Amino acid sequence: MKPFNSIEVVQLAHSLTKKWNMMRLIKLQVDRLESSANQRTAELQEANDRLQKSIARGFAETVKDLPQDDAGAAFREKGEFLAIMSHEVLAPMNELISKASLLLDSPLNPAQREQATTIQKCAQDLLVLHNDLHEFMARRSQDTPAGGRL
Repeated sequence: MKPFNSIEVVQLAHSLTKKWNMMRLIKLQVDRLESSANQRTAELQEANDRLQKSIARGFAETVKDLPQDDAGAAFREKGEFLAIMSHEVLAPMNELISKASLLLDSPLNPAQREQATTIQKCAQDLLVLHNDLHEFMARRSQDTPAGGRL
């Protein structure tokens, strides 16, 4: 309405001023939070870098202590290969066992239940075989001389 009511103008000015002040406080708070997050990220990055350097130093010292002849290198490579293959076999095997269990928990006809039970039993047998092989290899590596020769 024209002319403006002086009380309404004062209320509008107070309201806009309060809104402006709150927006400014929110922006300051966001800036502080962002700064704090950046600082913590930098600290975590530093800690991560120190940890990686420490791991690398430990690995370098371990490698330095190992024999440097061809048999030692071959033995280490074989161990790394077996560790990788072990993981590659275990992951799908555990998945197969869990899926077979889920399948057996669902409604199945007798023939389907028998087949799912066979799948689960075979997978568990393979898992036992894998674990036995892993134990055998671990004992064998402990029995090997320092030079890595069998």
